Order: sequence, then C-alpha cells, then structure tokens
Amino acid sequence: MSLEALRGTPVAFDSRIQQARPHRGQAAAARHLTALLQRSEIRESHLVDDPRIQDAYCLRCMPQVHGAVRDVLDHVTAIVETETGSATDNPLVFAASGEVLTGVTSTGRRFPMRLTMLPSR
Repeated sequence: MSLEALRGTPVAFDSRIQQARPHRGQAAAARHLTALLQRSEIRESHLVDDPRIQDAYCLRCMPQVHGAVRDVLDHVTAIVETETGSATDNPLVFAASGEVLTGVTSTGRRFPMRLTMLPSR
C-alpha cells in the first residue's frame, strides 16, 4: 500500500474523523484501510520518534476519495437493479383491477444519466 511505502500513519482513517462528515462510502473505506493495516510490520517499524506532523494530503484523503467512488458504485448499482426489475411497457395493464394505465414507464433517462457518474478509463 502507498501508505506503508511512504511510512504514513492511519490516523486519518480514525472513525471519529469519518463521523464528522458521515458519508457511508467514506466510513467503509476508512474501515477497510484500517483493516488492511492491521499487524503491518512496516507501520510498526516507525511508530516511535516520527518527527512528521502529518502525512501528505494524498494519503490523508484516501477514505474520502475511495469512499466517493464506493458511494457512486452503490448508487448506480441500486438504479441498475431497480431498472432491470421494472416494467417498461406503456400502457401498463393491471390484471387484478382490469385497468389499463398510460404513463411514462418506458423512459430510459434514469439509467444513462447514472452511468455518466461512473469514472471512465
């Protein structure tokens, strides 16, 4: 991990920091990063007498960046799951009541708009 290679500290992953700006993906990313660093021999090697005040920004913001990606993926996944399990015909026929209702269930805007949120390669 970059944090280990640069002899960084997991202080920025502390759950209290994540609670101050409680985005679900950010908290999950911080927990995951903390778990990855458990029993890190590299981390243990510089716990004492480290003169640095704080790590580089790119290391400290890992939960926020990774978390934003997690949140987008969760949101897009929810939309895809809803859309792929939904009716898209028009009109809709409700067999129980015999009613035929026209609406706009056939519009496909929701799916492609969410895809634009995904990072491109």
